Amino acid sequence: MNQYGWHNHLQGSELFNTLSNAELKQIWPLCTHRTCDEDEYGWHNHLQGSELFNTLSNAELKQIWPLCTHRTCDEDEIIHNQGEHSDALYVIADGAVTLLRHVREPDMTENGEVAIDILQASRVFGWSSLIRPSVHTATAKAVGKTELIAIDAAALKFTLENNPSAGFKVMLKLTQLLVSRLREAYSVFDAIL
Repeated sequence: MNQYGWHNHLQGSELFNTLSNAELKQIWPLCTHRTCDEDEYGWHNHLQGSELFNTLSNAELKQIWPLCTHRTCDEDEIIHNQGEHSDALYVIADGAVTLLRHVREPDMTENGEVAIDILQASRVFGWSSLIRPSVHTATAKAVGKTELIAIDAAALKFTLENNPSAGFKVMLKLTQLLVSRLREAYSVFDAIL
């Protein structure tokens, strides 16, 4: 049974257009169907409302949400540590995340942590996954039970490189986000010092 027309879609695709009908009939039973409207976790709406992706069109968002996975974090769970390799970008779907920076005060012999920001729903973190050397600049810790959308950074970069309009919009928003985070961090450190 070929209720979704997979055989025709496969036959018309660039990858499979040289295969015979017999060869295609061996492939299409392996296919699964997923419409762009099928979004069991509501990722499309969370992405659309996020600070990084809110300027993208629905068509551009539909290219990104298949790259998403869902992650639930318990209270005080460390999502990633400062200095670790970064391979995912996160959108907070529900809950909150504290960003902590390890610091060493001049007169202290031990390192301490300073909360530089508390991010709520629709905020994005893990941006360093998009920029070399892809190392987290802060530790991220869940505040209470938190629902995250994790986006594979390598797949996102590939998608944005192949869609320059969306890539420009995301990188412009990322630049604005980084400037805002830098200002927030400066104000925290000004208050401490």
